[in-house]
Amino acid sequence: MQYLPKSWLVHGCDIVNYGIQKPNIWVGNFEKLEFKNKYSIVRASHSLEHSTNPKKFIDKLIQITEDNGLIIIYSPNSDSIAYKIFKRNWDTLTVESHFCILNISTLTKYLEDHGCKILYTNTYTLFSSATSLINYFKIRKSSSVFVLFAILLLPLTLIEYFIKKSDSFVIYARGGRGKGHPLEGFVKRKDFP
Repeated sequence: MQYLPKSWLVHGCDIVNYGIQKPNIWVGNFEKLEFKNKYSIVRASHSLEHSTNPKKFIDKLIQITEDNGLIIIYSPNSDSIAYKIFKRNWDTLTVESHFCILNISTLTKYLEDHGCKILYTNTYTLFSSATSLINYFKIRKSSSVFVLFAILLLPLTLIEYFIKKSDSFVIYARGGRGKGHPLEGFVKRKDFP
């Protein structure tokens, strides 16, 4: 946030209090916070998966975005090759505070059904295949082991990228309002393999 133009009205939210005392950073559950403003750009970076109610989270993103504003969402991808290969050892599923993992098609459909226009989608890697392989073999995590596995799995990582099945995704959408549709097709914590 510190690198954004000073003329912008910028706010941030985190559920964890890191001791940062700034009036434009709120601590609390995003879904329960009351917003006085609507924003021209709303960005959720690797926070959706921490929600126990993803529908409410996404609805709040749409609600606080100006009509025709930009919504940007980054999140783990339940449609990734890494998820299909490593299942319960997929590193993303080992994070206790991950409650739901969506994919591009599920989230795109939900956003479109709520009046948003999808501008861009893609996948990218956080190299979860390397950490997932470490989990699979129950090897003690270290940076040197991670680098070795990341290099060994580079061909898989490239394939994931080119076929848009990497471990994370990004969606850019124009905000809007629509008829609504139930959020289906995501992996809930209770359903993790």
